Amino acid sequence: MSSKEWYALHVKTGSEEDVALDVYRIGDADSLLPIEEFTIKTSKGVRQRRRVLMPGYVFVGCVMTPSVWQELRHLKGVLRILGEPYEAIPQEQMTNLVALYWHCVQGTKVLRVDGETQVVEGALMEVQHTITCADPRQGIITAQLDLPGGIREVTMHAEFITPDKEGRPEADERCAIRSPDCQCEACDAKRGGPKQQAGVEGGGSSIPHAGTSDQRRQAVP
Repeated sequence: MSSKEWYALHVKTGSEEDVALDVYRIGDADSLLPIEEFTIKTSKGVRQRRRVLMPGYVFVGCVMTPSVWQELRHLKGVLRILGEPYEAIPQEQMTNLVALYWHCVQGTKVLRVDGETQVVEGALMEVQHTITCADPRQGIITAQLDLPGGIREVTMHAEFITPDKEGRPEADERCAIRSPDCQCEACDAKRGGPKQQAGVEGGGSSIPHAGTSDQRRQAVP
């Protein structure tokens, strides 16, 4: 019996949520649609908002057959199925998509020092990515990822961690950076004392991007 794989649907912008729900009417198919929720300040107070991270796309997990392909293709709002017929999303791209999904669930924390922004907590730490833009005032970052259709830039909200006067992340009950070169107070305490400041100037922390988590792959809705 064939195993379930994931496919990308190109849909009309604004119809993503409707298409994602309609997918469940097709056999045992599942859908994945990263949507983040955030708050904004308006003249009428704080308002809750939500947005699709990849407008125009819905991702479907199913055992693809000619009949399933036809049903997906003719769902209201679907423009086409990406790739050649029955061409599934590669595993690396699917892992990146799941990271975006978990960003929407758990959020992302970043640290910005000397003009450089690094992810220090969240699912993006487990996938290869590049931060191409960061706006601390609006709490927004743009991450470049390998996704269906090629390398794409995805804009998302993030929590910016404020460093202390020495340029180190503020102390937390656990270290979010998890690097041997981390200069936070929590890591200093574990090492038995603070490192010399030269260690910060000489290179800073090394944030791991490579590697994936079995738990995240298994957590695809």
